[in-house]
Amino acid sequence: MMSRTTWTRLVLSTTVTTGLYLGGAVSVKADPIAIAPNPTYQTLLSGRSGGDIKTADCGFVSRTPNHTIRLDNSIDSMTIGVETDQGRPTLLIDGPDGRFCVQARQNKIAEITGLWPSGTYLIRVGDLEGQRANYTLNINQ
Repeated sequence: MMSRTTWTRLVLSTTVTTGLYLGGAVSVKADPIAIAPNPTYQTLLSGRSGGDIKTADCGFVSRTPNHTIRLDNSIDSMTIGVETDQGRPTLLIDGPDGRFCVQARQNKIAEITGLWPSGTYLIRVGDLEGQRANYTLNINQ
């Protein structure tokens, strides 16, 4: 059986240009970070969780995404997780397959693993209780 290697380019940015979402148009510019994938790939990003926008299922999030990920090809298995120093973190992810929310369980970690289709993902790191906390976002394949 022949194995097939698919090269995927993962681009990360901590800001985004977005249209009418959560109440207004916002334009912020940043240089994206291009990352070539491999089975041991991992990156850590940081910021502050929470925000002024209350969602139905993902707590309080910021108006603009904390991070943007663009996948030029699908990735068979990737994990995105966030850990905070306090509060109950959430991940609100808008992607090519729709919007979904991941909430922290009993600890201060919210995490999702699975197949990620190609496209752009807008990631907001929120908090169920409206707290603002330092976070670490871990992305690995």
